[in-house]
Amino acid sequence: ILYVVFLSAGFEVTAEAAGHSGRADLVVKTSKYVYVIELKLNGSAQDALAQIHDKGYADPYLADPRPIIKLGLNFNEATRLIDDYAAEM
Repeated sequence: ILYVVFLSAGFEVTAEAAGHSGRADLVVKTSKYVYVIELKLNGSAQDALAQIHDKGYADPYLADPRPIIKLGLNFNEATRLIDDYAAEM
């Protein structure tokens, strides 16, 4: 659903973006930023952010002149909402 939302907003979106050590759940490119997004279910946003770092998901975009924002999101299965997030530049 997030893929469709970002795509409908006119952004360039890649799901399961391959890197050298795995795949980022979503990469969203806007005119100003590159967002590298990792999603968790019943986990923690900090775990998702740590995975972005550990697996080097942002590395393929380091040559891009836009700032990279790393975003970890956790979905709560019971409430079906995002209940935790963490971000860094």
